[in-house]
Amino acid sequence: MTVRLSGVEIQTVHVSTSLDKTEFSEPIAQQVKINLINQKLMTHSMKIFTTVLSFAIIILVFASCKKEDDTDDPPVPPVDSVLTGDSILYRIVKNSVIVAEYVYNNDHTVKTITCYDDAGSYSYSSTSTYNPAAKVVRIDYAYSISSYNSYDTCYYNSDNRISVIYNYWGGVEQNRHTMQYDIAGRLIHLYFLYSGSMFGTNYIYGNNTNVLKEYDSGDLLCDTTYYVYDDKKSFKIKGFTGMMADDLSANNIVQRMHNDQSGNPKPSDSYNSVFEYNANGLPTKETRTYLNSTVVVYEFIYY
Repeated sequence: MTVRLSGVEIQTVHVSTSLDKTEFSEPIAQQVKINLINQKLMTHSMKIFTTVLSFAIIILVFASCKKEDDTDDPPVPPVDSVLTGDSILYRIVKNSVIVAEYVYNNDHTVKTITCYDDAGSYSYSSTSTYNPAAKVVRIDYAYSISSYNSYDTCYYNSDNRISVIYNYWGGVEQNRHTMQYDIAGRLIHLYFLYSGSMFGTNYIYGNNTNVLKEYDSGDLLCDTTYYVYDDKKSFKIKGFTGMMADDLSANNIVQRMHNDQSGNPKPSDSYNSVFEYNANGLPTKETRTYLNSTVVVYEFIYY
């Protein structure tokens, strides 16, 4: 099947794969950009929230501490970044309000991400623990509402690609995500199991484009989201799984069209973006214009 978007033909990928069912003696986890369980409970399907910090604030929480965009100096970067000249993301600002800050280990793997809501109030933080091979073995989420606290552990398949993510609340498994890949190692199927019901997302790749098709527990197509990317490099956070739309390409999303079951665009979730870049070719500013005329400006601050 061929889908046409902005003059680009996107060929559907049909690849039959199977997960490696090998049991591992120790769960190996990898950092994810959002707390997927909270996202799924809010939407009942795998809604891909693609702010370049789409690890965004899914649960509305309240805190007394407000985080404004200020002029304070960032903390000292990982020591080897000074030697390599790498640009390492430190902070994301949305409409002049800080919405995310990052702390790294010296090998540039993420140690802690702290997220704030649109008012600048603390929402949650995620902390990753790594094994000697620099693979995350656990991700702990700490919310402003402590009863939401949870953690993820993940297993890899024989190709060292993440195959299952388990989410736990209170030490009890609440849900799981299962991934399948094509022969090129690209994610093509994501299944979400919650309370005995299975939801799914299919990933379709084209020429600097992607399509995500989301299905409910009855295998009924719910939403389809089309992405178009620029030809500039995007910052990548080392340790992430590559499950989100901004991870499925090495470039930046310049167009997102999120259509409902009837094929009608959702104005509050469909947009076009214009980027500005630094001397290293990384985005420093994104001006995002939604179909409902809302304009959001993101700034990306590096060490």
